[in-house]
Amino acid sequence: MGCVNSVQDKQAAGVWNAGGQGARSGHWQAEAAGAVAELLGGGTSAQVEVAVKCRRLPNKDVLSKSDPLAVLLVGDPHGRTWSEVGRTDVVANSLNPDFRQPLVVTYEFERLQPCRLVVYDVDTRAGDVSKLRLEQQDFLAEGRFLLSDLLTAPGQALSIPLTGAQQRPLPGCVALLSAEQLPNTNALVSLTLAGSKLANMDTFSKSDPFVQVSKSREGGAWVPVLKTEVIDNNLNPQWKPFQASMAQLCNCDEHRPLLIEVFDHDASGSHDLIGSCQASLAVLQEAAAAGRALPLVNPKKAGKPGYANSGTLLVRHASVVPRPSFLDYITGREGGAGSRGPGWPESEAALSAACLVCVAPTLQCLPACRCLLAKVACLQPCKAMPACHPAGGVTLNFLVAVDFTASNRDPRDPSSLHYIGQRTTQYEDAISAVGLVLEHYDTDKRFPCWGFGAALPPAGTTSHCFALNGNAGNPEVQGVKGILEAYRQALMSVRLSGPTLFAPIINAAAQHITQLAAEPSPHLQYFVLLILTDGCIMDMQNTLTALVNASNLPLSLLIVGVGNEDFAAMEILDGDDHRLRAPDGRMAARDCVQFVPFRPAARDTVEGLAAKLLAELPGQVVEYFHDMRGVPPPPRPSAPPPAVSAATPEPAAAVGVPVTPATPPANGADRFPRI
Repeated sequence: MGCVNSVQDKQAAGVWNAGGQGARSGHWQAEAAGAVAELLGGGTSAQVEVAVKCRRLPNKDVLSKSDPLAVLLVGDPHGRTWSEVGRTDVVANSLNPDFRQPLVVTYEFERLQPCRLVVYDVDTRAGDVSKLRLEQQDFLAEGRFLLSDLLTAPGQALSIPLTGAQQRPLPGCVALLSAEQLPNTNALVSLTLAGSKLANMDTFSKSDPFVQVSKSREGGAWVPVLKTEVIDNNLNPQWKPFQASMAQLCNCDEHRPLLIEVFDHDASGSHDLIGSCQASLAVLQEAAAAGRALPLVNPKKAGKPGYANSGTLLVRHASVVPRPSFLDYITGREGGAGSRGPGWPESEAALSAACLVCVAPTLQCLPACRCLLAKVACLQPCKAMPACHPAGGVTLNFLVAVDFTASNRDPRDPSSLHYIGQRTTQYEDAISAVGLVLEHYDTDKRFPCWGFGAALPPAGTTSHCFALNGNAGNPEVQGVKGILEAYRQALMSVRLSGPTLFAPIINAAAQHITQLAAEPSPHLQYFVLLILTDGCIMDMQNTLTALVNASNLPLSLLIVGVGNEDFAAMEILDGDDHRLRAPDGRMAARDCVQFVPFRPAARDTVEGLAAKLLAELPGQVVEYFHDMRGVPPPPRPSAPPPAVSAATPEPAAAVGVPVTPATPPANGADRFPRI
């Protein structure tokens, strides 16, 4: 979405129900949810604060102890290049520092983010640690971890071992990390503005005013973020309410300056400035509460005798409504859902609808959920909902489907997209790129994987949905490595055939999801189906029907076009510009499809593919749970870091070990290369 969003655009999309027209269309609710999701953006990034403690650091000073400073660096997905993102304060004379200054890092869901925590002994003094030249300080230790491992660890707390120069082990030397998302990163700001006694800029009529809101950059430049609709011939206009995420409006800083300009609209585009004022979100809220008008000043007229202002701006309403973020759902929220509390569905109908979101409710809850899964009105309100609502974050379940149609060419042919040679295939590259990101959010790392469009032995009958591992009753394999092994094994045993049909795969995934409703789970569950294909589908009408049905499930579909075919016809499946509609006229409940072509010959990178594919997924997760089902983020499991004293240091753990005694070590060191 662009930086400027007109209210007319949102009205056309269904955000504003002007005169009831949207409601009469029968699709207003679906379009409104989509427009709000567009308004808030994908939500793939969030600001995260990381607190750091170190234990048993080596001492580099002779007459005193080291004065440690911790520096955080974030690398590319391969760990080849590193960029500094923050520094802590300096703790004087301590080998067991608890740094007061946290590190702030931008979490990006769609990318693997290897991190290095490097600790120095500061030998020079500076009032501002950012001005310290690190090459002049003594290196003490460093540790590595994945940001996603920290954020998905119990209690968002992680213990990592620290090593010395050349990765030399330092027995007992560890860093204790704890993370917390900064508040209001996904809050929704609502504003209603009006003008009073605006200056008239027209000769034969009155001004046609509209408002443009810009936020300030760190360097002082103004960047437009919002504008209202135009009101014709009116010097006392009241514009329709408009909304923006707090991140979009003011970078989550309620004191960041905003420039509010009122223009007289001109059809040629050369709008005349009526007047402007500067105010922060906090000032706008105070003005709304006090009923105080803000004077609009035209810089060209300021200072002239008798000039006071060009009218005033009235803030009729200004509010900030918290909205859960993707991280709230993934990690759980402090004081989150439990028995009925803040944000918990109050009505029995809402409770029943929320049961569907659990996907894997307890057997106690299941009878009331079956009617919802059958898409009929729930006649048995779910009394067990508070009991079955899981604690802990959402689990993202990864599902894969691979195109085995003959258009890929014989796997023995070097020109085949399935050619097994010295290099990995484009199919394997795409599976790895997406799978290596998603597997960190899947608790059991068991992934169902299917193929379609192949003739299966012994009869040679073409199947449009078959298990890659040969087990139709249980198509799951272990990890991304298991998917790649099953894919290669299938290439050796099936014959490429056709045609290319998507509907059987989508329906199989939907059936897999609904079957899991009979299995209890400690987590909310969401599913991501990756479909890889080399050409356009032959069952568009059936696919549209399957996608509209699937839009009501906790499911997102990522479709990758592999090879050099023209995928223009596939763009219809990506509902960014319009809501999908089934042949019978039913509209999709939401946009849950992302289509991306993958052409390495055009310098498409594997990392770029993953970023494009996963860009909309966080927003789709929040839209499904919060906007569609009214289910708040689950409570965050509590796992405070253990007390570690200098006398009895905690033993060095494997990289990325959550600081929970019951959690087995996980060797995160081999998840990305060292430099």
